[in-house]
Amino acid sequence: MKKLGLFLLIMLWAAVGCALPARPPETAWQEQVVRPGELWRLTISQGEEQKFAGLLGTRFENDGLHYVLLDGTGITLLEARLDAAGERQTLRELGVFEGHRLPDFLGTSLYRIFLLEPDGSPCGRNFLLRLCRRATNEGEKKYARLGLLPLWSVKYVSSDRDAAPERITFTNPWLGVTLQLVPDGG
Repeated sequence: MKKLGLFLLIMLWAAVGCALPARPPETAWQEQVVRPGELWRLTISQGEEQKFAGLLGTRFENDGLHYVLLDGTGITLLEARLDAAGERQTLRELGVFEGHRLPDFLGTSLYRIFLLEPDGSPCGRNFLLRLCRRATNEGEKKYARLGLLPLWSVKYVSSDRDAAPERITFTNPWLGVTLQLVPDGG
């Protein structure tokens, strides 16, 4: 029994250590999701409790995403850039975030929402890890799974398939965290 447990633990470690089967983001899809200089209303919730609300400005640059997080009054809290591999370069950050998980969580979430795409259609696979993007009745859904276990998902809700989404919802079921983006109409 111990050998089986050790074997399963090693297999899980190997699967988690493998990268998701991803390819560079498609420019055409990026333009559909994010128009130049897009401003979003951002909410982050854990369970039923809202943890953060503010504004998020996004702009695609070369192979990455530049973003600025603002509070409700328009004060810049965080400015950073993500490259195509998801590495975050912080350009400006308020001291209040020192030792806080929000900048890392936001960077990882935005990478999964805007830059990470499966290397196959509709799914890419790397051992037990699977990354998929599928059309739904409401728009599209992108998700990652480890075997049968869901790791995270992104829902792009749009009434018109050729238009930018009216709402994007990123969910991490293991943390019980939801990040929602809604375009700010002004």
